[in-house]
Amino acid sequence: MINIKKISLLMILFFIILLFSGCTQNNVITKDYKWHLAMDLKNVYASYGIRAYPTSVIIDINGKVIKFLEGMHYKEDLQPFIEQAVDGSATNFADSVDFNLVTLNEEEFTLSDQIGKAVLIDFMYKDCPHCVTQMPELKKIKQEFGDDLVIISIDVNLNDKRLDIIDKYGAYIIY
Repeated sequence: MINIKKISLLMILFFIILLFSGCTQNNVITKDYKWHLAMDLKNVYASYGIRAYPTSVIIDINGKVIKFLEGMHYKEDLQPFIEQAVDGSATNFADSVDFNLVTLNEEEFTLSDQIGKAVLIDFMYKDCPHCVTQMPELKKIKQEFGDDLVIISIDVNLNDKRLDIIDKYGAYIIY
């Protein structure tokens, strides 16, 4: 016969252990920052003169463009420029072009609101093989720099559909 009191006591003990071990939902360390993803309905890529996909535009904490990187890049390629963007030590290449977009999470994103943080703008499209390969590398960069770095991936192919983009890249958008 099952003793309800013993089972209840064991369950209470189990939850107390979870509480003090830091394994409860409230105590789990989570990364609540976002990686933004939007469609380029305003042709932002044209204002930056983008000619290849993917292209990464790195903007420092002062809102100045410090680097254009065309083609697929690995974390190791991006890291030195991101470090300079975060600490403000890079030589400015150009002024950034301000823009605002509605992300695929239906949030407003305005570049000028990001002053004080480094920004990586990732111009890409859903079925670009190099863009697909670069996504995990961008995720590594985001994990390393956390809240000091804002990433916005902008899908430039107006034929891509919102839900298809989310299905393909959703694992990277918020983590």
